[in-house]
Amino acid sequence: MVSERISERLKRLPSKPGCYIMKDKDGNVLYVGKAASLRNRVPSYFRAAQDLSPKIRHMVEQIDDFEYLTVGSEVEALITENQLVKTYKPKYNTLLRDDKTFPYIVITDEPFPRVLRTRRVEKGRGRYFGPYADSGALNETLKLLKRLFPYRSCALNIVPDKLPRGRHVPSPESRGAGQAVLPSPSAANNYLAPPEVNGHAAETHPSANDRACLDYYIHRCVGPCIGAASQEEYARVIAQVVNFLEGKHDQVLAELEEQMNAAAEDLNFERARLLRDQMRAIQRVAARQRVEVPGGGDQDVLGFARADGTMLVQLLAIRNGRLTGRDAFTMENVSETGDGEVLAAFLQQYYENAAIVPPEIMLPVDVPDHDVLENWLSDQRGRRAHLEVPQRGDKRRLVEMAGDNAREALEQERIKWLTDSQKTAAALTELREALDLPTLPVRLECFDISTIQGTSTVASMVVFENGKPRTDAYRRFRIKTVEGTDDFASMREVMTRRLKRSGRATTATDGAEDAAPGAEQPNEDDWTRRPDLMIIDGGKGQLGAALDALHELGIEDQPIAALAKQNEELFLPGRPNPVVLPRDSQALFLVQRLRDEAHRFAVTYHRNVRGKRAIVSGLDEIRGIGAARKKALLRRFGSVSELRRASMEDIASVPGIGDKLAASIKSQLGGA
Repeated sequence: MVSERISERLKRLPSKPGCYIMKDKDGNVLYVGKAASLRNRVPSYFRAAQDLSPKIRHMVEQIDDFEYLTVGSEVEALITENQLVKTYKPKYNTLLRDDKTFPYIVITDEPFPRVLRTRRVEKGRGRYFGPYADSGALNETLKLLKRLFPYRSCALNIVPDKLPRGRHVPSPESRGAGQAVLPSPSAANNYLAPPEVNGHAAETHPSANDRACLDYYIHRCVGPCIGAASQEEYARVIAQVVNFLEGKHDQVLAELEEQMNAAAEDLNFERARLLRDQMRAIQRVAARQRVEVPGGGDQDVLGFARADGTMLVQLLAIRNGRLTGRDAFTMENVSETGDGEVLAAFLQQYYENAAIVPPEIMLPVDVPDHDVLENWLSDQRGRRAHLEVPQRGDKRRLVEMAGDNAREALEQERIKWLTDSQKTAAALTELREALDLPTLPVRLECFDISTIQGTSTVASMVVFENGKPRTDAYRRFRIKTVEGTDDFASMREVMTRRLKRSGRATTATDGAEDAAPGAEQPNEDDWTRRPDLMIIDGGKGQLGAALDALHELGIEDQPIAALAKQNEELFLPGRPNPVVLPRDSQALFLVQRLRDEAHRFAVTYHRNVRGKRAIVSGLDEIRGIGAARKKALLRRFGSVSELRRASMEDIASVPGIGDKLAASIKSQLGGA
């Protein structure tokens, strides 16, 4: 029910664009949204509950008050919404994880610029590239740049006007030990001072009698600190760094080739050799980065993968037809939020601080407020920017490649978590405390039912020990006693078959039918030992069915819970309210991994059973096909559709079929 106070305020909302802030009774911000018309948008939350998603319905139940502010346009509303979301980090908004801590590469605004890593973006203090979600990838990029381009890595403040003029500085190759030529002590003291640039303090030169640093002698720096390179010469090196980061490899290579030829004409073969080696290194990098992009322009390509209330967004940065960057960003709190809405939130939160907004951003699905976002991105870029959802061709393949990368990154993140012993130990401890378990849940078993319209119903049992999968202990079940679609009865059967074996020895045939692939028969200890915690994929109904099985078997002390996917709630016996684990808890991540693995295992088994049943039922009506021939055909073709596509010669080659029966099969099944 809407309170009278809120109802009155809803009537007074203006028909203007703006933002609204939903709050609970304690004044905490629950949600921030934007609207083209506040009068049309805000009241929609307080209408028929059945029109709202469960997530929003749950949020509305907590609203005690709301605020709003009006702005001049929809683009301004989008900007304001993004600022408010970053300020309050509301519980029900989709958020870019750690968006304020992403690092950048900055080329400082100094007479002799440096190439640095930073987490602060200050306009007017340099040129920025990023942000990078993976700090390790940024560090590798900096190492690569330093190998390819001889810019300085020191923190000296070099003032051009104070550099000594008219002094010959020999090259590293022409000097022996102790022959470095440096400016006079007084000159050095004038041009080496310690200011701070972008948070990186510069250093004073320790002594004017010191030689240049090692980088100069191994050709990793052109030596501006000793006057070996003028400001103009050094600027050309930095321009090459910028062009490389922008993907303009051909431009860099053309300039280096020109310099190499000039050095060769001057008989400076040592310098020509160094430039040749530099060109080859850049060519190797460019070859790895090249992708097929129509027109060879600049694009950001987005793909995504979802799991466990998060979405991983993969961004491929393509500059001049080359893949110059690849990064993955995690969006949190995305349960029951559409793919397009999550991508829209990513676009707002990422490109607000992005160093570069390309002219084209390719998406796997369209986003709400497409035109508003496009106009805002154009403002951010300073020129027109387009959002495109390619449907076919090379661009669509790029989007699919980004999606494949996102799925791979998500899987790698899962594997990394499972191999982190500290995190898994913390997860088990959190789970014990949250569910009030008598012991640490070292062995976890999760059960899931898979069926389509009541056919070929199967179930899975997966086992985690010490937070990690034990695939040899996985089991699968064909439902034998249930007709049609009845998940509760199916769960009761599975739990009975699983637990009736506990407490007594099993025979060799008890579990052989249910063993996972590769396990010829169940390990006796796996069946007789009860888990520290059983988790059922489902809600109160599935939990009740499992408890019925426990009671029938006289088992009263088995810890058990049901995990409802809708709000990731854990239902426990005898508790009216579910346990809701914190969104950032290791325990929630563990039970989600367990549930997802049970679902995957069940679906895979169901697909196999359904495929076998389809081919068997499809052959039942063909005269002359008995059990042995069905089995032979199933082994050879796998499905009726594959059998239809097979040639008569291939069918006839199956043992026991022959030409006459093959012709009968083709005639009755049809196909090519």
